Amino acid sequence: MTASDHRRHDLDDTRHEDGTSRADAPASTGILRVRRWSDPLVERVGWDACGDYVEIFWLPIIGPTSTLLLRRMAVTAVLRPDGFTLDGRTMSRSLGLGTDISPRGSLARSVHRLTIFGLARWHESHLAVRTVVPPLTMKHLARLPEHLQRAHALWAESDPSVAYDTVYAPAPNCPERLDTDGNEEPASAWAAAHVDVSVSAS
Repeated sequence: MTASDHRRHDLDDTRHEDGTSRADAPASTGILRVRRWSDPLVERVGWDACGDYVEIFWLPIIGPTSTLLLRRMAVTAVLRPDGFTLDGRTMSRSLGLGTDISPRGSLARSVHRLTIFGLARWHESHLAVRTVVPPLTMKHLARLPEHLQRAHALWAESDPSVAYDTVYAPAPNCPERLDTDGNEEPASAWAAAHVDVSVSAS
């Protein structure tokens, strides 16, 4: 089964990893109320949702659109921990997904992917989004290409610099990793300059 086959199968599943159902989702993604998902355990052992771990290892599992959507919402959740309202139509257009905000539209499907993989969840009327993501499970690791499985093993041994060499040579001025002085830049600092225009405080 290919990666695209896995993703198609996952979208057909109506149960999420946290036990909630697709029925918990709103009928439209026109307006979404988003909050930070506080999870002390994952935040002790996990990785920044805007960091390289997500781009390298989670992206092949959830796809590029859901990865970018996660990052957009996570950086805003860091800046606005009390929650914010997201204009789904504007967000969808900013991601190149068009203006369909129906339950079968691209934005709704991307949100659904985040929920079935436990990176977001519906809680009452809000979408709770992780700002720190958990490590991949063995099930997910098995889906990765062999070179990424090797890189993940190196990463787990607390040597990301060697893992980078297994994946690619990172750009020296990547804005999500370095500031203008060449120092590592926290997600919140990067977010301050890149917060999406489609959100407003709750």
